[in-house]
Amino acid sequence: ESRNLNPNNLSAIQIGMTAAHAAIPIPPPKKAKREEVLAVAAIQGIFCNGDSNSPKVSGNTIEKRWLMIQRSNSGLLAGQWEFPSTCLWVSEKNAKQEKKTKNKKNKMSEDGLVALIDERERQKSLTHFLRQLENDDHPYKLSEVQRKSAGGRERPLQHIFSHIRHTMYVETGETIILDFDGPMQWISSDGRVLQWMSSADFDRVGITSGVKKILNLL
Repeated sequence: ESRNLNPNNLSAIQIGMTAAHAAIPIPPPKKAKREEVLAVAAIQGIFCNGDSNSPKVSGNTIEKRWLMIQRSNSGLLAGQWEFPSTCLWVSEKNAKQEKKTKNKKNKMSEDGLVALIDERERQKSLTHFLRQLENDDHPYKLSEVQRKSAGGRERPLQHIFSHIRHTMYVETGETIILDFDGPMQWISSDGRVLQWMSSADFDRVGITSGVKKILNLL
């Protein structure tokens, strides 16, 4: 026999439970993650001594190190080390601009969330960024290092951290550094801290999951 749910037949406890359930707020819909498209430079320095014509011959190669840059001391991942990168597109900023101008400059991914940035534009922006990291007191011309796409030209890495999803186009290259006697760490012309880091340095400072994902790609 079905129970009669007439309020007059409900016990005080049942009425209290019903009221409490009704008072539980419905959680608001999750805010969409901010989308950022990055061009990342994974540049490896090959530190050698001897003949520049045979830098990879056993005995000439001293060690290999990755070029890393330190994040600012505020914000997400403050003070952490990462591969140099430049942001090409941000969902919030670009969506507002495109809505205002009613002009979509970039093609979008199939899900409509991320802009598809042309390869030449990515390379140009990354070269310009690397040029800003050079310093007259430091001998390396980072912007002149020959780079190639890692993992396929149109197959970027994706990495989610907190409320941000990074779509990362990684470009990798090598530069030969002979008879090195300078500092492994220096400050760029725009005040950024850079360092040639070895595997031991990674263990010492700790690296983020985003950096590990890029290293696994290389």
